[in-house]
Amino acid sequence: MEAIFWPFKLVYEILVDLVISIIGHHRNKASFERRQTVYKPIRDLVSKVLMIKIKPKTYEQQVSKGNKSLSYKVVSFVILVLAILLIRYSIIEPYKIPSGSMIPTLKIGDHIFVNKLAYGLRIPFMGEVKRWAEPKRGDVVIFLPPLDDGKVFVKRLIGIPGDKIRIEDDKLYVNDEFIKKIETDFYPAMNDVADDEQYIPEHYTLYKEDLKGIQHYVLQIKDRSRLYYPNPISREIVVPEGYLFFMGDNRDNSLDSRYWGFASRKEVRGKAMFIWLSLNWKKMFTPSWIRFERFGKQVK
Repeated sequence: MEAIFWPFKLVYEILVDLVISIIGHHRNKASFERRQTVYKPIRDLVSKVLMIKIKPKTYEQQVSKGNKSLSYKVVSFVILVLAILLIRYSIIEPYKIPSGSMIPTLKIGDHIFVNKLAYGLRIPFMGEVKRWAEPKRGDVVIFLPPLDDGKVFVKRLIGIPGDKIRIEDDKLYVNDEFIKKIETDFYPAMNDVADDEQYIPEHYTLYKEDLKGIQHYVLQIKDRSRLYYPNPISREIVVPEGYLFFMGDNRDNSLDSRYWGFASRKEVRGKAMFIWLSLNWKKMFTPSWIRFERFGKQVK
């Protein structure tokens, strides 16, 4: 649990540290020691990756600096802006869900935080400089697909390198193992979706899918003749090295690897963490506009 909130503590400490530098003040001793504790993982990471030993200043050294010049304040402000950009690119970034391809795991109007450090370290203008983990089957991943529109996608990882994927209409097989799914109650998982959109129990079935130990919801159209594409999808592929195969949880309303192919591992941007805000814009200024019950919900 501590690891989940550490990025927020880091952001807070950086903002406080730079703001008080700009206005020419310094922290009290308790605040200074708290900052040193939060900064420690960053110092350790830099020391390990770049082989640079960073020796933290003492509280007495900070106090002795006194008031800062205008130039120092300007530099501090520039550092503040760069730090915010670095945090968004390398550590944690908010992301808004614009489509229904991951319903009901993620709904239109959900705002999530993306863990940019889940699989490695990316630095602006340098790309990925260090990789310490690989995306796991079942992860909800943020990535750039092999399309030319520059949009960032969020989908569930179905196939990792070497996996044999077979799709027969609404049936999914991974390494020749049928991925079982059990029909489950439509509500309450589909609350705030079924009331004002096309997703109603008369047209859709909600399943609990077991993706080799990862259980999650899957939504599928009951009447397969209502699908947008004329013929059911039927294909068998093997995920090549360096690539990944993604699908949306809203299986019949998702533009994913079934259509545009594999996504490059190099284009993975992070892993979805949790929902911090959820808004139903079709119910704006009504009691159902803000989905308070989704705040803090982990994405899994």
